[in-house]
Amino acid sequence: MGLLLFLVDNVDPAAEVGPAVAQRLAALGVTNLSVLRDEHTTALALQGWTFDPTLSADAAAHALSAVGGTVRVLRPVVESEIHRAPESPRGTT
Repeated sequence: MGLLLFLVDNVDPAAEVGPAVAQRLAALGVTNLSVLRDEHTTALALQGWTFDPTLSADAAAHALSAVGGTVRVLRPVVESEIHRAPESPRGTT
């Protein structure tokens, strides 16, 4: 699954991903969007089975520029599942 994270400066704290931006992202293969925000920055995580981050990063950044100011792109470096270690039986070390 393709994944990219965008960091956008909050020029307008009320800015949001509206229908026009969502349509542009869907056309790129994005099927899931997560938005996280603090007082300075909005983070947008884009995912999709047909979303190709290598080919679509610039187009997605352009679509997201409507949300705020400067757009930074973070690409995945490592992806790993984390599993809880099995507990050892009581009385053993």
